[in-house]
Amino acid sequence: IIYMILAVTILTCLWYPSALEAQEYEFVLSWPEILGLESPSGVAVDNSGNLYVADTIKNRINRIQKFDSDGNFLMKWGTESSDDGEFYGPSGIAVDGSGNVYVADTDNDRIQKFRLAGMIPPGK
Repeated sequence: IIYMILAVTILTCLWYPSALEAQEYEFVLSWPEILGLESPSGVAVDNSGNLYVADTIKNRINRIQKFDSDGNFLMKWGTESSDDGEFYGPSGIAVDGSGNVYVADTDNDRIQKFRLAGMIPPGK
């Protein structure tokens, strides 16, 4: 089986030589300090190109901030607490295809799920 995997890998590289070429990225945009980011620790992008940032610093600032694709501030939520919808150390963030936002609330040992207020849950 190992020889078969090796053979497929070699054939793929011979058939598609671009698979071996190094890819390069060029700088596009930076969100400046004016946005009020203190210590961004996680980012996610939704289907509309909006950027979500998990922002936390020394247990003083615990929030999620949302920006449009040009870096314009749209909204924020969360404060330091163990209550639902609040955070102690939000660190990871993800957005699913329906626009639900998932936040790894690290110091509260949980994952929280959010949807845009007023959205009707699927099946309702």
